Amino acid sequence: MPIKSICYLGENDEILFFYSTEKSDEISSRFSTYSTLNNIKKIIEENEKKKNDQKYDPYLGYVGINLSLFSSYKNYAYAIQIINFKIILTIDDNKNMYTDNAIRSLFVKLHQFYSDAVCNPFYTDRLESEAFLKKISNLLILKNK
Repeated sequence: MPIKSICYLGENDEILFFYSTEKSDEISSRFSTYSTLNNIKKIIEENEKKKNDQKYDPYLGYVGINLSLFSSYKNYAYAIQIINFKIILTIDDNKNMYTDNAIRSLFVKLHQFYSDAVCNPFYTDRLESEAFLKKISNLLILKNK
C-alpha cells in the first residue's frame, strides 16, 4: 500500500487525527510527520515572501523525505494558513503510483472530510469518530486499488 499515514494537525501542531495503514510502523510514521514540520514552515514563509496576486494554493506538495535510513517514505503537505491547519500524507515512494494532481485531489477530499466533521454540531476537539475513520479508510481503499 503506497499511503503509509495521514495526519491532521491543529493550530499548535497538535495531532487532531492520525491514521497509519501499518500499525507496526506507526511510531516511525509519527516521527516522519513531525520531522517535516520545519520544512512546511519554511515553504509557507517562502510562499508568503513571493506573494503576488496569485490565488492561494494550500497544496504544498513534496515537503521532505523521512529521516529514517531504511525507508523510502516521502511526505506531502496541505496547509490552510489562516487557521494554521495542516494535513500531512506519508507515501512509500517505492510503491508510489500517484501523480502530483492525484495527490492534490486526495488532499482536497481529506480537507472536505475535515470540514464536514468540524461543521457537525456534535463535533468535539478530536476527529476520532467512527464516521470520520470510515471515510478515511474507504478513501484509502479506493486510492490504493
